[in-house]
Amino acid sequence: MAAPVAPSQPEPNYTMPVMEPESIKLWREEFRTRIEDIESNASSQEQIWKNEAKEQLDNFYKEREQKLAANKARNREDPNALKLEQEDFDPTEGMTDQDKWEKVTARIDFNAKGSCTKDTSRMRQVLLHCKAGTAE
Repeated sequence: MAAPVAPSQPEPNYTMPVMEPESIKLWREEFRTRIEDIESNASSQEQIWKNEAKEQLDNFYKEREQKLAANKARNREDPNALKLEQEDFDPTEGMTDQDKWEKVTARIDFNAKGSCTKDTSRMRQVLLHCKAGTAE
């Protein structure tokens, strides 16, 4: 014969709540305050960086507008100046090589340091060498 089966009810499992020692409670509280300090410092630093970035961006746009306005004014002053210079630049007219290179280099700003990624220093050297070479 089979043994009688007991009802399948879970046995009551009573455990005492775990009590944290006082030293761990103190550490958790100190840790929480340190983290709050770090987060507040980080957020204030982030705000400072954002303000500086906005300032720099505003300055960039102001300078850009000034440069564009200056270029527009210069172009409006004499729109035919470039055309007249090009018409005057006739190699068969009897200009010396020195004069030709003077006109070429007059159009180039050798002191400009642009934000372009291409290195044009070699081209500057070649043009200055050609200009100086014809003077000899």
